[in-house]
Amino acid sequence: MRVSIIRSVNEWTPTSKLLIVVAVLICALWLQRSSKFTRKSKWTDQIF
Repeated sequence: MRVSIIRSVNEWTPTSKLLIVVAVLICALWLQRSSKFTRKSKWTDQIF
C-alpha cells in the first residue's frame, strides 16, 4: 500500500503539488484565525 501511494505521489504534476501546499497554508491561516485556536506558537508567528 505504501509503495503504491509513493508511486502515485511521484506521478503527480507540479501544479497539483502546488495546490496541496496552498490548501495546507489556507488551513493553517483558518486555524490561526479560529477562536478555538487562540494560542499562537512561535512557528506560526515566524511564518505569518
